[in-house]
Amino acid sequence: ILPVLVACGLEAADVASAEAHLKRVEALVEAGAAPRSALDAARRQLQDARHEAFLRETLYAGNVTPDQVPEMLRAASELRARAAETLASQRKLVSEGVLTERALDRWQQDFAYAERQWELAQSRAKLIEELADMARREAELAADADRLLALQVEGKGVLTDQDFSSI
Repeated sequence: ILPVLVACGLEAADVASAEAHLKRVEALVEAGAAPRSALDAARRQLQDARHEAFLRETLYAGNVTPDQVPEMLRAASELRARAAETLASQRKLVSEGVLTERALDRWQQDFAYAERQWELAQSRAKLIEELADMARREAELAADADRLLALQVEGKGVLTDQDFSSI
């Protein structure tokens, strides 16, 4: 599976390339020139590319709304889970002697990156929640302040220059 993906030079975050790759793999599988597992891998890669694109739009660009937070967390979580799964399968190949220990470097870096993405997504989600809460409290306070000002007006009802000089 992996050599098919690597040979195509496919970038994980490029949705258009992932879609084109999926179509190529579908054609190869239909022709019997590639195993079904390659099709599954291409579908997973397309999903990962979509997650990466969504995270670029939200997590990294800072244009995330409270409604997008659950999707942002889900995307980061799925990428992290996929990186952990891939690392585990590569470790298994190392333990079986198929790969060298040094070959794990890339997969460990990918997992570390996915882990940092997950942590950033959680941090951003918390920040968005805190900002939304602050905005709600400010709106409540402004509504209360307007109500209180209307109830506590004292004076003649007209401010003069003399009134301002005493302030």
